[in-house]
Amino acid sequence: MALHYLFEAPFFCPNFTTIKYHTRMSKKFWVISYFAIIVFGACGNSGEKTIGDFKTGDATTASAAENIFKEKCSMCHNINEDKIGPALAGTWLRWGKDAEKLKAFIKNSQAYINTGDPYATKLYEKWNRSNMPAFPNLTDKELDALVEYVQ
Repeated sequence: MALHYLFEAPFFCPNFTTIKYHTRMSKKFWVISYFAIIVFGACGNSGEKTIGDFKTGDATTASAAENIFKEKCSMCHNINEDKIGPALAGTWLRWGKDAEKLKAFIKNSQAYINTGDPYATKLYEKWNRSNMPAFPNLTDKELDALVEYVQ
């Protein structure tokens, strides 16, 4: 099948009168369009992070971050949509790119809210004073990977 037929009559020739040819070419056009969308759509980023997205480039760190997220966070959070808690996409920016504050909040949100941090307090109020569970057993390396995962 030659693609040049797509640009011949029914689409660009005002003198074209054969309906059968028009119908056949319209079907070809839509079939080709459908496959192009499928093929080029598969080339895009699905929104999931890959090992190349991590600064460390370490497969173990990326895998650990994903596992921590699934085990400890995904019950209440999605990356792109609000759930029981807020969506986590853009968290890094909302926390003013301050990893230490964010890690302290993740480790023990209530203790961090009690410090009087304005953003943490605002977040707590916005989510109806819902308490996020504390995760005191997360190591700094795990927290770093998790913060990078939700960026």
